[in-house]
Amino acid sequence: LGKELALEMYQSGADIIYGAAGKSHLGVFAAAEENPDWWAIGTDVDQAWSTPEHADVIVASGLKRVDLAVYNEIMKAVEGTWKAGVISYGMVSDVGIGTGIAFGPWTINDYITASYSEAALPNNVVHGILTKLVEAVDGIINGTIVIEHE
Repeated sequence: LGKELALEMYQSGADIIYGAAGKSHLGVFAAAEENPDWWAIGTDVDQAWSTPEHADVIVASGLKRVDLAVYNEIMKAVEGTWKAGVISYGMVSDVGIGTGIAFGPWTINDYITASYSEAALPNNVVHGILTKLVEAVDGIINGTIVIEHE
């Protein structure tokens, strides 16, 4: 079903799909394999690493790192510094926790601080798409892009 829905979206003009709905992302990856102009974004882990058979269509993966967020809160409780309430982790609040986007073997900081030529980029990455992703993540981290949430 994930592949069928992804094919409909690609055929309706989508260039890239973020498949964040359980295992439906595997269908998104399979659909993206059918056209060299179609791309996908993985979720939860670096899916170019965890599903190498689809690495050629995965531009990046969104990371949650719930394990580290839970660990940090447990450590606050152990240390006596934990406070009740809504706690949000993300690219701005705690870059070190690893939330954000995985770009294969490079970190976001590598891309932000270095000038990679197109030849130096992983084969599966379209330079223009990667540039826009890096600019967006950098903007979120440095505060020029603000994500409103409650």
